Amino acid sequence: MPRQTAPSSRTLLLTLAAFVAVVATMLAACEGSGVQTPAGWEAVSESRWIRTGADTTGAFRDLSSVEAMGVVDSTDSDVIRYAKEQMLYLYRTSPEVVDSVFTAVAVPMLDRSYPSEGFREEVDAALNEAKIAILGSRQNQAIYRQTTPLPEPAPERAVYPDSLKARGVSGQVVVQALVSAEGQPVAVEVIESVNPTLDALVMRQVATTTFNPAWVVNGPRGGGQAIPNYTRIPIPFE
Repeated sequence: MPRQTAPSSRTLLLTLAAFVAVVATMLAACEGSGVQTPAGWEAVSESRWIRTGADTTGAFRDLSSVEAMGVVDSTDSDVIRYAKEQMLYLYRTSPEVVDSVFTAVAVPMLDRSYPSEGFREEVDAALNEAKIAILGSRQNQAIYRQTTPLPEPAPERAVYPDSLKARGVSGQVVVQALVSAEGQPVAVEVIESVNPTLDALVMRQVATTTFNPAWVVNGPRGGGQAIPNYTRIPIPFE
């Protein structure tokens, strides 16, 4: 009988590395498939879900910057471009609607001469007045209202799994959702990921949340109109 030789240290290391890779792949697969979409929803990908049968045209939109939204161009002055960048958080909710309101309300407030250096301070002051005019105050009626979650908790509230907490998996998941004029989310997308399981838990929470719909003044005499709106929701796991 031929004498068997012990495997070399290099062979053992390669075998161990292959085993670790297989285990890591299996764990990742388990984490990615451990959370199902809610009833009436379907997954487009691991990080994108849509409500079945809803109009989700353009639902997964790049809202990372005013340039990505297409609401700035070469005709915008440095003042207007800066002002739009300062209102990025608001533009992200409904780029075209917000830009229309911005043009009607903010631009006249900003349309004056500014010092070539340090104009930002003066623009910030004028822009603050424009924000109050757009979003309203105790004295002024709002021209535009962002969508907000209703106070009742979502049926599928994200719960931090003990297994992930024990492994030190933590961070903030940020989800972008398109909410219909009726206040129902129709598409959710992970913008900032932490872990496939935590991502999916947050997506379930947002998908099962009911919102106050966004609203904009309809015409010079007032009267509101509910509109579809984007919203970003950060959920921390610490």
